[in-house]
Amino acid sequence: MPWIQLSFDLLTAPGSQGLSDAERMEELSELLESQGAVSISATQANASTNSEDPAASGSAILEPAPGSQPLWSNLRLTALFPLQTELGELQQRLDAYFADTGLPQLHLSFVEDKDWSETWREGLEEMNFGGRLRLLPKNLRDTARSDIEAERSDSSGAESAGFPQAVLYLDPGLAFGSGAHPTTRLCLEWLAQEASEVLAGARVTDYGCGSGILALAALALGAEHVTAIDYDKQALLATRENADFNGVDSSRIRLSLPPDSTLLSQQHAGRNEVRDAIEKPVDVLLANILANPLMELAPNLTQRVKPGGKLVLSGILEQQIKEVIACYPSFTFASARCLEGWACLVATRHHG
Repeated sequence: MPWIQLSFDLLTAPGSQGLSDAERMEELSELLESQGAVSISATQANASTNSEDPAASGSAILEPAPGSQPLWSNLRLTALFPLQTELGELQQRLDAYFADTGLPQLHLSFVEDKDWSETWREGLEEMNFGGRLRLLPKNLRDTARSDIEAERSDSSGAESAGFPQAVLYLDPGLAFGSGAHPTTRLCLEWLAQEASEVLAGARVTDYGCGSGILALAALALGAEHVTAIDYDKQALLATRENADFNGVDSSRIRLSLPPDSTLLSQQHAGRNEVRDAIEKPVDVLLANILANPLMELAPNLTQRVKPGGKLVLSGILEQQIKEVIACYPSFTFASARCLEGWACLVATRHHG
């Protein structure tokens, strides 16, 4: 049976209609579902590859640009409806919702039947980093576990030199990093390569954790404890869900809003131990956010790294490398790691 496909672009300014971006998206999803939508997906609309967000126009949003909030504005929503859906009533509901901003142009088409609930998984592949870390989609967890055990058995109980020692299961989504972005890949490569020397028993902070992919990778590769920090509560929820799915002991990961967050102060009024735990210097600090926030946060991030500790900065365009390094005089930087125009900087904090 064919389906009706409805798509439209959300190009109004964030926070329109007095709602936050996330609330706006949630309301629209509920509206479409109330009218019978069986599938709702989001892709980027009218994107420019000349900006710091390198996603291409119309591409599925697998991972926001580092440090960005979920891309609720500038989205194209696509919903699938049964053939018998009453389109007049649907348009009336959309007219009412967009009364203040004007109804966006609606695009209708017919598509052939298929398992739309699984369509988003198409194209997801295994990713391997440094021969030490393997990333797989969540739906492959059960089958992958048996395959991994078989591979380990074939190696007579000893892992071969090229076999990954850690496996993570993650799915893409608006607030779920999948490891596909070059900056994330650069960070994961460093974590995998430095696992035995730097991460073993280390305490780590993932500042701007997003999906928690870097925090979880650090734990999988030997870190003792990770503090995952993000301004976006949706990101903290995503990190918690991903940690639970991957069987991470809750005592090994702390999730928190930044210490300067008003909401954190309200939630933990009078509990200085919470703030002290978050601000305590660590062995490794990861910050996969854009260059401007990295420069603005430099004094804060510097104080969070122990003397002799490692600082890993990413989300930086190659032409921004010198400007970012200049903001961190207390560190000695190794040569930049670059991929597809993006850079990852690794540094060691000076003693004294």
